[in-house]
Amino acid sequence: MQLINGLIPIAALTDEPRLSDSDQPYLVYGYSEQNQGEYVGICTGYLSFRISARTMAQMTEIITALAESFQWGADSAVPVNAWTSKNPDLIGIRFTAINTTYIEGGEPSEQEGGPLYGLISIRYDYVSHRQQKQFDEATGTWLTQSQINSL
Repeated sequence: MQLINGLIPIAALTDEPRLSDSDQPYLVYGYSEQNQGEYVGICTGYLSFRISARTMAQMTEIITALAESFQWGADSAVPVNAWTSKNPDLIGIRFTAINTTYIEGGEPSEQEGGPLYGLISIRYDYVSHRQQKQFDEATGTWLTQSQINSL
């Protein structure tokens, strides 16, 4: 993945001005969450990516990769859970399903010669068993609150 003006090309809306002056494709994301979804204990969220690309080929490649990655519900959650289990900030969160819910691709810019814009929305369901953890430098491991209290 090539950096654009020092940024990873998947950015929050506030970083878009620093990406928009490049000729590279990039994604801007936003999300919203509900404390509880359809089932008790399962939280629901929606993640949307606005895609900016110079060509329809770039747009199609990005949309296809995202749509195919997140079209399988519970099966789509498996690789995401493998990744989050290695990220200390996300330990204790388990995704139960991830689905592509909306795709719109290739809308032209309002300015002539400008980029194409697309949109993809993804719904995710998750449960949280997060515990406050602290990193123990002596052992190089993460400790739960009960382990910290027993020291």
